[in-house]
Amino acid sequence: MKTRGMGSLYRRGKTWWVQYSFRGRLYRESSRSQVRAVAVRLLRMRQAEMARGRLAAPDAEKVTFDDLVELIRADYIQKQNRTWDRVEHALKHLRPTFERMPAVAISYGDVSRYISARLDAGAARGTVHHEVAALGRMLKLAVLAGLLHVRVPLPVLKLDNVRKGFFTDDEARRVLKHLPDW
Repeated sequence: MKTRGMGSLYRRGKTWWVQYSFRGRLYRESSRSQVRAVAVRLLRMRQAEMARGRLAAPDAEKVTFDDLVELIRADYIQKQNRTWDRVEHALKHLRPTFERMPAVAISYGDVSRYISARLDAGAARGTVHHEVAALGRMLKLAVLAGLLHVRVPLPVLKLDNVRKGFFTDDEARRVLKHLPDW
């Protein structure tokens, strides 16, 4: 017996598709498989997401790096952040590695390899940390916008940029002798 509104399976050619409705909108999604059990698993996964009240984006595989860039640009405009030039600098370095990769395919290992390559190329740890932070923000915004299912955890660089070499009182007095009175 079929429960009304729980979704259905059908074939297009040899590929199984799932169809379901969520909040008044009809969704159709390919299972990308010729095996019915794979489509059943996909439909059950979508039903579980709907039961939690949040449906993961069925088109998440289509989200590109440029889509992520647009999200962070809009966020910076909305919040009136003034450090966009710093983000653009980070994007210039992130783009060659992640541009051709779907956003859902970005993994901890990919980012870890990116960090290693940047550090080997002579980039400062703080710069690479900022680039990874920009990528993480882009992925978080995609999740918040409903474009991605989850934000993968990213590697964190340990920064040791504590200031060193403060003046002692005696050294400060010696320097002050050489400065004008004003």
